Amino acid sequence: MKALVQCFVYVGKIDDKYIAVLIDEKERVVSLSLPRGSEGVAVDEAKSLASIELSFKFRSEMDPFIRRVGREVVEFIMSYLKGEEPKLTFKLNSDGLSSFTRKVLSVVSSIPRGFVTCYGCVAKVVGNQKASRAVGNALARNPWPIIIPCHRVVRGDLTLGGYRGGLELKRKLLRIEGVAVTPTGRVLPAHFLRTELLSELSQGSRKAF
Repeated sequence: MKALVQCFVYVGKIDDKYIAVLIDEKERVVSLSLPRGSEGVAVDEAKSLASIELSFKFRSEMDPFIRRVGREVVEFIMSYLKGEEPKLTFKLNSDGLSSFTRKVLSVVSSIPRGFVTCYGCVAKVVGNQKASRAVGNALARNPWPIIIPCHRVVRGDLTLGGYRGGLELKRKLLRIEGVAVTPTGRVLPAHFLRTELLSELSQGSRKAF
């Protein structure tokens, strides 16, 4: 049986929304929620996305270094929602992710701001062109939404597809990045990255998770 990883729950606010961040004792981000209307919903979402078994410590035991990481994550999301391009100042804990999920998240992390690709293209780049649905399932459980931009993946017909935070939020995130989305929910072709370019970009900036 795997040992439980000690973890803290940090909760921050952006306007009237709550973001929950799970942080381990090595100051790595295990998972986080999207902005939610209540603290309980945000915490439950973050916990559901963790890829490892966790044991939670009391917030009163949270040291200043853990709190700093939590603040940095919330500030990252806040800056992003303002249209800025924040840089990562914290580490991610990818323990427990499958090899396939690691590859998918790595490829998706290479999609530039202002562009999208499709589930099928990601599947081809990770080496299994028939795995479009598996790609979608992996992205639905992305432990680090917005940080790993799974909202930049759409359907092959350029309609938005699914998103854990709902299609309105996905549309908002893309528009923040300058992606044109029609009133009917279709991304304009000028923003679409085909397989060849996606493969080239992912090889040039492949991240290890």
